Amino acid sequence: MRLVDIKQKIDKGQPLLLYFSGKQCSVCHSLKPKIRAAVTENFPKMEFLEIAAEMHPEIAAHFHVFQVPCLLVFFNQKEYIRKGGNVSVHVFINEVERLYTLYEQMKSD
Repeated sequence: MRLVDIKQKIDKGQPLLLYFSGKQCSVCHSLKPKIRAAVTENFPKMEFLEIAAEMHPEIAAHFHVFQVPCLLVFFNQKEYIRKGGNVSVHVFINEVERLYTLYEQMKSD
């Protein structure tokens, strides 16, 4: 994954979740399948991209990611949600759902 590729995805304006993880991060490994499943089930138009922060420090630095896991959610080319550390899946999904619903309403108008 290259920074330019991520920027192109953001520029498309589609819903996008960037999931920054770490190789030695146990929370990252246990949280990722839960978040991925919840996003896939609830938000079919949202793309999920995992970025290994230690393998791509330039990408992590560009997005000001200083801890893992870190979840960044983009709609219409803007970052709307940033969560780090031990994230509640239920709370996170509720926050995304509100924005996703607004996004879908805007696209249908």
